[in-house]
This record gives sequence, structure tokens and C-alpha cells, in this order.
Amino acid sequence: MCIAHSFLISCTFLSLSLAKPLNDVFDSNIKLDNVHLNARVINDLYSSTCTDDGAKGAKCVQKFVENTLDTVVDNDSSSTLIPGGELALKDDSVDVSAYNESADGLSNLQVVANKSTEPLESADSTGIVDEEDDVIVEVLNGKINGKKIIGSVELDELLDLGGKKFKIPIYGTLHDFAYYFIKIFIGTPPSVQWVVLDTGSSLLGITCGNCIQCGNHQNPNYEPYESATAIKCTDVNQCKLKGCDECRFMQHYSEGSFISGDYYTDVISFDKSSPGYKFNNLGCVLYENKLIYNQRANGIFGMSPNDDSIISQLFKRPEIDNIFSICLSDEGGELIIGGIEPELFNIKNNSEMAWTRLNTDNNYYIHINSMSYLSDHVEITNTKFSIDSGTTNTVLMEKMYKSIVNGVMNICFMDREIEGYDLDIGVTVIQKKPDDIVDLMIEREENVTKCEIHDDEICSRNIDKFPPLDFTLEGGNILTINPDTYFFKRNSWWCLGVEKSKDGENIFGANFFRNKQLIFTSDKLGFVPSNCTSHSINI
Repeated sequence: MCIAHSFLISCTFLSLSLAKPLNDVFDSNIKLDNVHLNARVINDLYSSTCTDDGAKGAKCVQKFVENTLDTVVDNDSSSTLIPGGELALKDDSVDVSAYNESADGLSNLQVVANKSTEPLESADSTGIVDEEDDVIVEVLNGKINGKKIIGSVELDELLDLGGKKFKIPIYGTLHDFAYYFIKIFIGTPPSVQWVVLDTGSSLLGITCGNCIQCGNHQNPNYEPYESATAIKCTDVNQCKLKGCDECRFMQHYSEGSFISGDYYTDVISFDKSSPGYKFNNLGCVLYENKLIYNQRANGIFGMSPNDDSIISQLFKRPEIDNIFSICLSDEGGELIIGGIEPELFNIKNNSEMAWTRLNTDNNYYIHINSMSYLSDHVEITNTKFSIDSGTTNTVLMEKMYKSIVNGVMNICFMDREIEGYDLDIGVTVIQKKPDDIVDLMIEREENVTKCEIHDDEICSRNIDKFPPLDFTLEGGNILTINPDTYFFKRNSWWCLGVEKSKDGENIFGANFFRNKQLIFTSDKLGFVPSNCTSHSINI
């Protein structure tokens, strides 16, 4: 908290996306149930086909498919795919092994499939494969089971993990709450608690009934003495395990708040009707101040990868896979623990996804190499960014912040000084008028965007004229942040949700989570444009 382009083999189709050269698509080994495609072999086959036939772009991919898979499913005799390779037929199925000697050693391509009488067809009805089409190869009665490769992440492996998955509604808005929160149920019988969703800290802290200094929050405080399953850390058996000196906590947050109290063990669930899990290190808050004292939520749901965090304790259970995703809309969203929600994806092709290496050393952070806004390009090679849903806005170092603000102000520029006649003194004066008056007095140019500055916050009446903001991630993928994400809606205005860092730290806050599904694995972070679910709540 403050604090590929796809290579898809299904039982019916093989699809090659043509948005980029094939060697950009196959950037890692593709491991399938009955298929193992080594990236280097595929690239060599592709390059050889293009070189020999003189084809380019989509036609080259079409030739590649025709010359390999068409041969696999239709020919009746052996054929050489590449120098040193061989093709062997076995009854109605085909076992293909293509070998390529190189300085890197032996590469191998193996395919098992049934014969097909219609091996190739266009992706559209024109019969012409162009750069916007997918080349579709149909394998009739096929026995090929495959994965869709996205960057270096096997998406189908994320889809088919098979573990237990928790789908948890997220509530809140940036305007009304300045945070997003979920409901959890603690104890026996369960008591409902609102907790701020925070990937920037690890503690689950809840205000307790015997709190010394706690604010007036939405729900009644957690009463551990009324829970049949609560165990205080200072109980005799717990002291033997942990030592009683470790039974108290104090957690500081970077905006200035802190909380302190005692650790408990109790049962927590995400659905009142479902059985819960027993968790250690539940923070029973006895003292809080500043923003946390004044917020409506009763506590903080820390999700950073500390060994003692609730999320880490969940992932130690064999039935729950080590992955979660967060999808935020302007009003609420979805938290998926143990999986992802592909039904929410809003993409035309896989190139709109952006994956990068995720560092999980007690907190989540990534590295970014550059930022571009309008014509300004800011080099920030290997700069660390924290991924923090508990921070409202995004915080950037000065040179990035200035680049964005200067660009926004250039688009916002407007003449608000209107010449008028003051009857009291009988002279012509220059007057500054509010927007509604200015609109009546002058005819604005179509490309002028109306803006206001309030307490150093830049707000615009509309965001139609603003461009996307691009970040180059470690690994080369581009993360695009659209205006409806780096601005947030406040009544009839859109306000810029970017702040200048006071200490040089860079933070992707909750506003940059919106309109995307952020997928957290053990070592990668994916940004996927998504139609995130909305959840409203009456308070």
C-alpha cells in the first residue's frame, strides 16, 4: 500500500498469427501432450521456406504450413524437411522427426497427427491469406492437443491448472473511496470485514473489539474472544512455537499511517457459506492513525509475497496453484486466487498482452526501460517499479512525471482570458471566466480541450484528445496505458492520476490496474486488456 502471437494447436486447428515474423512468435519451447516443437527448428524451417521460395510475410507463413504440415498429413512417401531431416509414415498417422545440426547442438521436431484431406484453408472467405489473417490448418480427426503460447508464458497451462480457484468480488472506486476492497469472513461464527486490497504490503490487519485507538469503520470490529476458533499468539502453546516476543506487530505505511496490535490464528473464508482456512499471523489491530484511522474499511488485506502473508499461506496448500489475478474497473472488479479469468480478456490478438519478469523479494516489482508520451521519449533503463494496488495513484520519478504533465498541459492549453466591460469603473478589463461562461462567450476550436487545475491536480472535461502512454518493459514488451486509465473520472471531470515521486520511488498504483487483468505468477507479471466486472456497494 503506497504502503504470440499465438501458436495454437487444438484438436481441430493449428493457427499462426501473422502480426510478427514467426521467429518472434516461437521464442520458447512449446511443450504439448503429443507434440514438442523446438523454437530453433521451427525458425530454421520457416527461414528455409522463405529463402527457397522467395515468399514474404503471410505468403511465407502459408508456404511454411503447406510445405510441412501438408506434407505430414497427405504425402505417401518420405520427404526431407530440412538437411539432415527425415519423414516417416505410419499407417493413418504420421511420426515426423526433423533434425537440425547447429552450433547449439541437436534440435528436434516431433508431430503426431492423423491424415487430412483438407490441410489448408484461408482465415477468411476471400481465399487470400493476408497479413491480417490467421493461417488455419485443419487436422481431421486430429489427435493433437496443444497449448497457446503468449510470449514465454503458456496460457493454457494457466487455464488448466486444475487447482481450487477463489473468485472474489472487489468493491470501491478511486473517487469515492480512494481504494479498492474485498469482503472476508473471520472466525466462528464468521464476522464480515471490509479489507483494502493491497499488493504493496503483507499483513492482514483487522480492527479488534478491544482497540485502544481505532476509527469508526463500516463493520463491527473483529471480536476474537467471541470466535470459537481464535487462538491468541501469547497462548502457552503458541509461545512455545514462536516465542512470545514475536506476538506483537507494528506496520508502517509510506503515506504516514501505521497500525499495531497482537497476532492471532483464526479461520478466514471469502464466502460466508463456505468453510474457511486456518491462518496464522492475523493482525488484531489495537492502534491506528491518519488515513487508516479515517477509512471506511476495517483493515488491510496485504498480498505481497512474504512467507507469513495470507496469500503465501494459501499457496502452500497443495490444492491451490501459485497464481492470482486482479481485474479492476472504475467501480470494483474481480480478484481470482488460484487462476485467471480469460472470459474478461478484451484483445484482438496476443500482441496486446504484455508480459515481463516479476521480482518477488517480499514485494512485487518489475523493471522498465523507457516511457513514451506524445513525441517525448524518456530513457530509464532497468528502473524498478513497485506494483501496489493499495496506492491510489501512480507515482513516477520527476523526469517521467514532467514529460506527462507537459504533454497534458500542451493538449489542455486554452485562452481563458476574456475581454469585457466593467460598468462600475467604466473601463475595459480582462476577466477570467469559468468554463460554462467561456463556452457562451467564445467559439472554441475543435482541438481545444477544456481543463482546470485544482490543488495541483489537472482535470479535463474530456479525454478524447489525449494519447496513450507507453512503457517498455524488461524483455521488450510494450505496456500501453490508455487515457481512461491514467485519468480517473471525478463527477463530470477526468483528473490526471499521476503524481511526482518525493523519494525517487516509482509505483504503479491502483489506477494503472484498471481496465486490465494483472496476472501474477511466481516469476512473471502479465498485463491483459480486459472488460473488468463492476461491483457496486451501498454505504
